[in-house]
This record gives sequence, C-alpha cells and structure tokens, in this order.
Amino acid sequence: MTLEINSSIDARSSRVLKMSFSNCLGIAKALSTQLRIDMYKALMINPMNVAEIAELFELPISTAASNINILEDAGLIVTELVPGTRGRQKMCAAIVSAVVIEADVKPLPWLEKALSKFRCL
Repeated sequence: MTLEINSSIDARSSRVLKMSFSNCLGIAKALSTQLRIDMYKALMINPMNVAEIAELFELPISTAASNINILEDAGLIVTELVPGTRGRQKMCAAIVSAVVIEADVKPLPWLEKALSKFRCL
C-alpha cells in the first residue's frame, strides 16, 4: 500500500492511496456501510470532532466513535486528541482523497489459451 501526494493545477493536494487486490480488504470493510461512506465524505470536506460527527449524523457518540475507529484503522482518516472545553476531544480528518486498487492477478493458463485462438484472427 502506498500513499502518493500529487499537486493539482489549483494548488490543492490530492492524496491517492494505491493498493492491490491482495491488501484492499481493510478499506473495503471500512467503506462497506453507507454511514461510514457518508462520514468519510463529510471529513473530506471539513475536519470534525467525534461529538460533531455524532450530532451531524444523529448518532450516539459511542456509535460515531466506533465507526471513526474503523475508518482510522483502515488508514482513511487520522485522529488527534486536542484540548477541548471539558477535557480532550478527538479531532478527525480525512487523509486520502482517492483509493486506487490495482489488479495483481495473473491470467489463468486456460484463459490465456482460449484467448490466443482469437488473437490469430
């Protein structure tokens, strides 16, 4: 898994996470619910703390925190504990703007043989 940072024309950065089929399961699981997809989209627009995310999606803070942990474990977001009005708050921000999954499979021998018949035509 590699993270590439590319400068775009408008001087903003795009962070592309490149991976192969063999190691994309964690991200696939992290983005397997509409709630986590929506949370991730919201964090791409604006960093928020867990309480703000819970309020935005009308969730208990524990549910928001659990889903944030899944996105963080997959490497899609980062979190940081910062001083808050009462104690500390967990700030969350998206770090990846695109995920590219590259095929790392080799053609099956029987498929190559079948396709070679058509290449002669």
